[in-house]
Amino acid sequence: MDNIVAPIWLSHLMEADTPLYGGSTDINIRSDKSITKGDSCNTSILEFPSHVGTHVDVPYHFVEQGRSVDMYQPGEFIFNHPFIVNVKVESGQLILPEDIQTQIPATTDLILIKTGFESHRKKEVYWQASPGLSHELADAFLNKCPALKAIGMDFISISSLKHREEGRKAHKAFLSKQVLLIEDMKLSVLDSGIILNTVMVMPLRVLGGDGAPCTIIGFKD
Repeated sequence: MDNIVAPIWLSHLMEADTPLYGGSTDINIRSDKSITKGDSCNTSILEFPSHVGTHVDVPYHFVEQGRSVDMYQPGEFIFNHPFIVNVKVESGQLILPEDIQTQIPATTDLILIKTGFESHRKKEVYWQASPGLSHELADAFLNKCPALKAIGMDFISISSLKHREEGRKAHKAFLSKQVLLIEDMKLSVLDSGIILNTVMVMPLRVLGGDGAPCTIIGFKD
């Protein structure tokens, strides 16, 4: 890894107003102990669902006997052949195989779908009318990239609220084929022409976890 330089964050900070799927507000970040109040240290209480902010969906999320977060080895969250796909979308658009015009290398192990919808992250439209993925993309991507281990995207979920049933089918299509889903990523830092060498995904390790928030670091030339 001597040739890997310039690390960048590909995950968002977790905040009290982090958007959640369906408009949920189940995040509570509050102070517990405080030096300014006379305590010896600062500590906080963090309460949030497993699918919060930048997070990974593992097979157990939609597959009854699927692998949970704790069943993965660390190397399975390191991607050495990531590839960025730029896709122009409208609010609520279902992304179909024919919308992916870029030629994706067969060696790709992580596809990052950059739509620019991240710019709406502080608006209600981000969760109300996000893009979504067609279930047909699972086979389409795997046919092109047999080494594919994960896909990531800059919108809240592969399941758009405008296409709930298709979203369920898409989750099952990818996760049943052992393709991880990394949702709500920070891809705005990936300028045109940038080449990523490696992406490291570090999920919160939860026993039996169906998903977990992640810290993600990308390494560029």
